[in-house]
Parts: sequence; C-alpha cells; structure tokens
Amino acid sequence: PASVYNHLDFQHPKLRDTIIRILASKRVEELDNPEDREFIKDDIRFAVNRLLEAGLARGEVLQVYFSEFIIQ
Repeated sequence: PASVYNHLDFQHPKLRDTIIRILASKRVEELDNPEDREFIKDDIRFAVNRLLEAGLARGEVLQVYFSEFIIQ
C-alpha cells in the first residue's frame, strides 16, 4: 500500500542506519558466505518490519534482495 511506501520513505535515514549497523556488526567471513548472507537478509527483514510496526504502517517486507554485494 502507498502508506507503507510513504512510511519507508519518511523513515529512510533510520532504515539506512539500521541496515548499516546490521552489516557492520558482521565479520567478513559471514558477509562472504552465501549461507550466512541469507541469515543477514533475515536480520534486515526483521529490522525493517519492526520499523514498520513501530510506525503503525500496515505492511510487511517479505523478502530482501541484494542487487550488489561488495566487500571492501
């Protein structure tokens, strides 16, 4: 729904910070392992859904996709 998109847009800085914190908390070995990346996607999905619930937006992230994954 449009309200979910609007809420995500409004929460963009908080959302970005949350995702960066999740990724920064992982070891390189976890980021490099495809199986561990699936767990990281779940962590991100759960965190985004918590933000949506906190904002009372009616919607849910069902899947997280990485279009690029660069480890420096």
